[in-house]
Amino acid sequence: MIALVELDSSFFGSSPDGPSSSSSTTSHAATTRMRKQVLNSSDPLYASLRDVNFAIVGGVLNKVARRLSDDYEVKLITSELTL
Repeated sequence: MIALVELDSSFFGSSPDGPSSSSSTTSHAATTRMRKQVLNSSDPLYASLRDVNFAIVGGVLNKVARRLSDDYEVKLITSELTL
């Protein structure tokens, strides 16, 4: 069985149709495109959440979000130092 989830295409950087324009903020809801993403055991996050009790999922996702935020901050600091 294949599990699919519909996500906003902005989660993936650029949309499949091309880069999105940042000047068009008035009709954001109308231009938002959903993209189906396959969820299977090849995705490390899905594999770690698949068999976890639902009460624990929030904590696991919180840790992942904090790690991603820290990684992003390091990337920004590194890019500022190289300029």
